[in-house]
Amino acid sequence: MNDELTFEQIIQSISNGILVTDISGNIEFINHQAESILGMESKDILHRYILDVLPLTGSQVIKCLKTGKPQLGHHIIGRNISMVLNISAIHREQKLLGAVCCFQGMQEFEASAKKLESYRRQNEELNAIFQSSSDGIWVCDKDGRVIDINPASEKFNGVKAKDVIGKHVTELMEEGLFDQSVTMEVLEKKRQVTMSQYMHNTKKSLLVTATPVFNEQGDIFMVVLNERDMTELNHLTRQLEEHLKVTEKMRDELAELSMLEMKREGI
Repeated sequence: MNDELTFEQIIQSISNGILVTDISGNIEFINHQAESILGMESKDILHRYILDVLPLTGSQVIKCLKTGKPQLGHHIIGRNISMVLNISAIHREQKLLGAVCCFQGMQEFEASAKKLESYRRQNEELNAIFQSSSDGIWVCDKDGRVIDINPASEKFNGVKAKDVIGKHVTELMEEGLFDQSVTMEVLEKKRQVTMSQYMHNTKKSLLVTATPVFNEQGDIFMVVLNERDMTELNHLTRQLEEHLKVTEKMRDELAELSMLEMKREGI
């Protein structure tokens, strides 16, 4: 039994309609999906001149056959159909042999376009968040190589994204960019890890949280790092500690003065 796929089986399984003409514009092949979209059966249109059968589509096919140039993205509106049509010339050794038409129903085309638009808009929103975040963000792959960093991270680390993208985090650690790698710890422990890192380039102290991202098989395929500049907070903490020490000293001195005054009063 021969289980090899045939050319016709492949073409008949395509979700788009396919129609092929020869160099003269006579229809030589039509698949089942094209029959469904056009509302015609192959036995009624095979070997007929395409302009006689499909005048709107046929005019674009003849134009393609005359010029040899593709005719793409045409919206065909007929009495009972609405579809998007793409036509390409068929060549063999630079000789024009015919044309192939690809049909897609307008409803399916609009659904695909809306989905693509949704993905595009979502990608723009995520990129805007990534670029404008005041926290530093690193994205690394499952091996620990840098995929991208945002502008805040460039500022915190004193580097440019183009200089670190593609490098392994251990390589950056060896270059002295930071003193320890939270990414490698996440890849080893397979859980979220938070640690403090000191940036030698900028003399900043960062609180870094690295989170693993798992695929459907439960394997890590990405690590996302969030960096927060703790330098100013640490400075404010030290100032607060100093003020508390001064306050405590003044309180002790006031207590001592109160005791001395009480002694002078004979209390």
